[in-house]
Amino acid sequence: MSENKIYFKFDGKTYGGNKGDTIAAALLRNNVKLVGRSFKYHRPRGIYTCGIEEPNALFQIINEHNEPNVRATVKKIYEGMVVKSQNRWPSLKKDLGSINNLLSPMFSAGFYYKTFMGPKGFWKNVYEPLIRRTAGLGKPPKEFKSKSIHLHHNVDILIVGGGLSGLLAAKKLAGTQYDVLLVERENILGGVLKNTKKIKSINDQDSSDWIEKTQRLLEYSNNIKILKNTMVTTYNFNNHLIALEDKSVGKPQDNNKPELVLHKIRTKHTVLANGHIERFVSFRNNDLPGVMLAASFEKYIHRYGVVPDENPIIFTNNSSTFGLVKSLVDLGHKPKAYVDARDQKKIEKETLNLLIKYNIP
Repeated sequence: MSENKIYFKFDGKTYGGNKGDTIAAALLRNNVKLVGRSFKYHRPRGIYTCGIEEPNALFQIINEHNEPNVRATVKKIYEGMVVKSQNRWPSLKKDLGSINNLLSPMFSAGFYYKTFMGPKGFWKNVYEPLIRRTAGLGKPPKEFKSKSIHLHHNVDILIVGGGLSGLLAAKKLAGTQYDVLLVERENILGGVLKNTKKIKSINDQDSSDWIEKTQRLLEYSNNIKILKNTMVTTYNFNNHLIALEDKSVGKPQDNNKPELVLHKIRTKHTVLANGHIERFVSFRNNDLPGVMLAASFEKYIHRYGVVPDENPIIFTNNSSTFGLVKSLVDLGHKPKAYVDARDQKKIEKETLNLLIKYNIP
């Protein structure tokens, strides 16, 4: 067994992933495309993103008290993890509830209230329990006592996000008289610099070297504290923020130690450097397996070394997908097509030259 190889179970089958993989990255590594079913019609669902915004890949972690609705794009795998898909019966591929998709033209607005009116008493005792059983996502977790601790922070400046903008802000404040707290949701700093090759250098330094030097500077600064694996969940009135730190990332929960830390933060100034979420492009059946946001596709390549599809069709309306095309061709993979909603005159020359060079239609 490789030292960096981790084995886990998904729907009863054993898969191998690399150390540091999320569940989603490990499944993509094993060419698993179907991961769930939709809420009402039980339409097939695939992995759509690579982060906290994931709407489809929501799983039940069986060996963690049956914890439901865990985002596969966030949760890291560990040896012996047992994961189960949700909202399907008897299996993910052969889901009886998918008949709802075929009958969807019948399910107009108010269908339930107009149809399930009699006989008397059937709604409460028959119809409602059946409908609730076939809809929804995960099942309730088993009873357990969660251990967590609370920490209070009173700082001058809070920086939310440890990507490029957050690191630049923190670097400016290093060694000053200000008490600074830097909060990053992931277990590494760098953000977009780790997810793409769009930014190759900063101040004539390789981006990876710049991150390493900046992180070292911040760690040795007496006025800056860094919290990783910590997500800011609430921004309350008068610069009062709540953040949740996960202490069990990439390892089984230890029932004798707190798995979560609740950070209550009071600050004079807040710097929001938490990045952005890519908007999807609307088209028919854009909810089915095989459709993924372009930025997430590129993140899987650079962060996890996983290529979700070797010959994808890239559909875009802006210049951000240039990095994805470049990443694919550099790995020897040619996109099947490049579809841009813009007029050809508005497409960047750099992109057009790349498409011509590699004969991408």
